[in-house]
Amino acid sequence: MSGLKLCPDISEVFYDQLDENRKHFKPLAAIDLSLIDKNWAGQIFVVYFNDDPYCEESGKYLNDYCDGTKVTFDIIDGKYKFKADFGYFLTNDDWKEWLQMGDKSYRKFLEEQKTNPSNPKDIILQLNKKPNWLQSDETPVNSKGQKMKFICQVNSGDIVDDYCAEEIFLFYDSVDKVAVQVHQID
Repeated sequence: MSGLKLCPDISEVFYDQLDENRKHFKPLAAIDLSLIDKNWAGQIFVVYFNDDPYCEESGKYLNDYCDGTKVTFDIIDGKYKFKADFGYFLTNDDWKEWLQMGDKSYRKFLEEQKTNPSNPKDIILQLNKKPNWLQSDETPVNSKGQKMKFICQVNSGDIVDDYCAEEIFLFYDSVDKVAVQVHQID
């Protein structure tokens, strides 16, 4: 389907701090917002990250926008800006092998796409439909208390194999110009 792309380059996704974002985020998909609403323009992205749930040090970097189940990005000039300090990704030494496993499998997926590309519709699910929550409904609200628009969901395990597969639910708010990802594990 036109308007869907797997694994866009990090420079397409992030507004600034590309090196820092590259350390932590793996772009999974780009979705043309006009597929959701014909009056919208630009793209929205699904990104994967593997944060260490056992690192107590990272807890002081959680905030209302980025906590244990969701991350938020401001959208500036059509690109993302992470709404937390990168201390959010502090990790213990014993978690680094999981991060390396994720990096390796992501690079492998990118290489495979060069010769045998996946169909984005097989990975980008529920596009402009309703989320298939694994747990309870965690639809975020904007600054006016209105529910954000659900865009799609992606299972990170379809692209990154690090034994930490998450169902990622992507939401957009055209008022606040933010993208919010809610992560759930079965």
